[in-house]
Amino acid sequence: MEHQAPAPLSLFLVFADVPDPRGRTGRRFSVAAILAVVCAAVASGALSLRAIAQWAATRSKADLLQLGVFRGNAPSEATIRSLLHRLDAAALDQATYAFLQRLCGGLAGKAIALDGKTVRGAREGTALAPHLVSAVLHDQAVTVGQVQVNIKSNEIGALPDLLGQLDAPGAVFTVDAIHTQVATAEQIVSAKKADYLMTVKANQPSHRRCLAFLRMGTRGRYPAHSQCLCVTCRHEWSLAFHGVSVHRDPHHRRSLGCALTMNAWTSTAPHSASS
Repeated sequence: MEHQAPAPLSLFLVFADVPDPRGRTGRRFSVAAILAVVCAAVASGALSLRAIAQWAATRSKADLLQLGVFRGNAPSEATIRSLLHRLDAAALDQATYAFLQRLCGGLAGKAIALDGKTVRGAREGTALAPHLVSAVLHDQAVTVGQVQVNIKSNEIGALPDLLGQLDAPGAVFTVDAIHTQVATAEQIVSAKKADYLMTVKANQPSHRRCLAFLRMGTRGRYPAHSQCLCVTCRHEWSLAFHGVSVHRDPHHRRSLGCALTMNAWTSTAPHSASS
């Protein structure tokens, strides 16, 4: 029996699955068509809703047809604005990032950076600009997940939701020092079946003491993970991988070097890792 080739990935079909918040009457354009127009316009340099509408208005009927606009005229600025303001942003994010993850061949075994940034140019009046925590593939520089940080919380509270969106067994997550937390390490290892690379700074003295014990061959207290990565680096930071330490030594003036060893903190490793 012959196997059929997988259907080509289509962002338009992904947009077609996004729920339409509008009533059934008066719909001239589908959600997929408007979102396709928005994406094409932004990719062409449009930086505002007015610029998006102006870009769409200059397209030929053939171009609009390719974007799913079947009635000839392009959607107006008011139509685009109305839909975007009412659209379920979480549903759109989930659909879009699922598409990007498939486009990149999945996340299993890949290196993924988790980082937070404030959106530039998104501040309105006295309100704070949105702060987002994103997951980005190291090798492909593609954002494959993103959540907004609650204004009354911080990145630590948003990270579990972001990790929940990612199916990445065997991956290695890299995070900033703010996310060097036991709960984060446990979620990555136990729930995601992945590994992590964490930064340990001087404001976490207990972790740094554990790292120093490990360098001396002493059993340290950290989540029950079994792999150990020892790194010597001249830069001002320390690292932890899979619950294991890497301690900065300012007296070593040589290039970054590493050696993967096993540390018998637990009789059963969460999963095997190659050296």
